[in-house]
Amino acid sequence: MNAPAAPETSPAPIARPIKRKTAGLPVMTIALAAFTAIVFLVQQITQAWYGYDPVLEFGAKYGPLIFYGEAWRLITPVFLHLGWGHFLSNMYSLYVIGSNIEPAWGKSDFLIFYLMTGFTGNVFSYIFNFRTISAGASTAIFGTLVASAFLILRNRDYLRSPQSALGRIGTVIALNFLYGLRAGIDNWGHLGGFVGGTLICALAAPKFAPFYDAASDRTVFRDSVPKTRRRITFAAVFLLFAAAVILYNRTLVRG
Repeated sequence: MNAPAAPETSPAPIARPIKRKTAGLPVMTIALAAFTAIVFLVQQITQAWYGYDPVLEFGAKYGPLIFYGEAWRLITPVFLHLGWGHFLSNMYSLYVIGSNIEPAWGKSDFLIFYLMTGFTGNVFSYIFNFRTISAGASTAIFGTLVASAFLILRNRDYLRSPQSALGRIGTVIALNFLYGLRAGIDNWGHLGGFVGGTLICALAAPKFAPFYDAASDRTVFRDSVPKTRRRITFAAVFLLFAAAVILYNRTLVRG
């Protein structure tokens, strides 16, 4: 049961509770980056051994194969990359952004959010970029950028210069979309990660509220969004995008 809220006359010490909340290593972010790095190194070793990039065999998104039943290709591309530059830029982005939002979402919800926005990005790529082979964590990275923006927006009363932070995130998103206009970049995947992240965050992004902790005699901040609501949101977005895939497959059959 939550302790009673602190009296209005007691100013909430913002810095200390937020610091306590975000203390420690972003374990899930590091685990995701480490797993992706292992997969990428196996890719590189396989490529050196056989003389070609095995990204398709490893699970890259390719519409015809998904249509014929390989649905896992809507998830596995987030762990695959097309070259060192692609891998390093995405892992740097994952660490920087994940380090900021994982403490707010919690390890398990951050993992689900990351995979979900990777999924929604690949669904967009499947529907709108059917015959292109694509891979990369940038679908999920766009989702985490949205999560960063919502975290600032929904908790702006407790932050310094939220407008400036939102402006920087907006600039990064815009630049990435512009970069995606280059030939060979799957901007549909980026857009899908953005849309999926927006749907989830609009309904279930963390919103912190001050609570009085009698044991320590101080004000602390806790996420006021129930976990049940967040899990229902994850399930609803998954079902929505899965339904989009099914409907698209039916149009292919009829066509």
